[in-house]
Amino acid sequence: MDVEEIAINKNSIVIDVRTEREFRDGHLKNALNIPYGEISNKINDHITNKNKEIILYCLSGRRSGIAKKVLDDRGYTNVINAGSYKKLKRYETDNQNN
Repeated sequence: MDVEEIAINKNSIVIDVRTEREFRDGHLKNALNIPYGEISNKINDHITNKNKEIILYCLSGRRSGIAKKVLDDRGYTNVINAGSYKKLKRYETDNQNN
């Protein structure tokens, strides 16, 4: 999925599945940080509506892909692997400047 095809809106829940340190070094506006290895145990603390749009990202898309599978397996129905933080951040910055 191309970053231009991902519509992050006020109803989307954006989750950065990278490590806490990576998150501290930079993240998307309003993103939650739930490392991919912890998402199964912590997702219910943040999202109980399994139909809510959840947008996941990491460094390259690999960890967010793993997290997507975990959430799909837990019954979440609207999970998007948005892939790379750097691409999303560049797109976010470009759109703020327009």
